[in-house]
Amino acid sequence: MAIDTTELKRNADWYYTNLDSLLPKYNGKYIGISDCSVVKEDTMPTISESKKGGIKIAVNYSDHNPPHFHVIKGKKTIALVSIRDAVVIEGVLPRVLLHRVLGWCVSHTKELLADWNLARQGKEPKWIDWTID
Repeated sequence: MAIDTTELKRNADWYYTNLDSLLPKYNGKYIGISDCSVVKEDTMPTISESKKGGIKIAVNYSDHNPPHFHVIKGKKTIALVSIRDAVVIEGVLPRVLLHRVLGWCVSHTKELLADWNLARQGKEPKWIDWTID
């Protein structure tokens, strides 16, 4: 069965032309978008950063339960970490980063949960210093 590339291109062109009207927004920010989809940087504010590990920690506005944060390396989410349990619930972290990230999570659980709740309300989360490196 041959694939009609003309139809695929037409669908892709329509999608990108209408993308702005298709995606849900709150206060001008895109929300509820999977990491596999097109994500604008203002949907996931950075709340901490490890210079040594080259990673950023972010929470997503209107994200799904359980409360978690995103570990970002470059422009890609490499893992989701449960805040309450301090475990990787999706993705993979190299061993060196795993110990740093989970240790940081344990030592900042209250602040992370507060940021999670702020983000769920569409409010700007607060910065949390990276204290483990």
